[in-house]
Amino acid sequence: MENNISKKIKVILSKIKNINNQYSDFFDSLDELEIPSKDALIEDIYNNNLLKNEFFSEFTQISSKTIMKLEKEQIFERIISQINNNPNQKDIYIQQFLELFKDISPQDKKVMIQSFLKLDEQGLRDQMTSLMSILKFKT
Repeated sequence: MENNISKKIKVILSKIKNINNQYSDFFDSLDELEIPSKDALIEDIYNNNLLKNEFFSEFTQISSKTIMKLEKEQIFERIISQINNNPNQKDIYIQQFLELFKDISPQDKKVMIQSFLKLDEQGLRDQMTSLMSILKFKT
């Protein structure tokens, strides 16, 4: 009888060990999974579902234009703020701004930097706004 109980205990312990191994394997396999970030999932949903839907495609085109306009304004305000905070590096910030445009040659950028350095804040704002309305950003 003791031998029979001993066998049952060994079987139970074996099953517990098996369950423990399966549990461990399960968590190891979960650790190996590549789970995309929230941003990647949203981008995937956006690209695969919204852009292919006729109703949303028109809306997303309008939305993209609005986002681009907001990005331009944010970049513009950031550069103006940097110039105000550190006027000694005005030329560097103007260079960074001009690098955003693909249609301006390096030689023209040098000339524009020299011209922009002579402007006060309002003149600089006016010139930068004018450039942003005429030229395209690099993409």
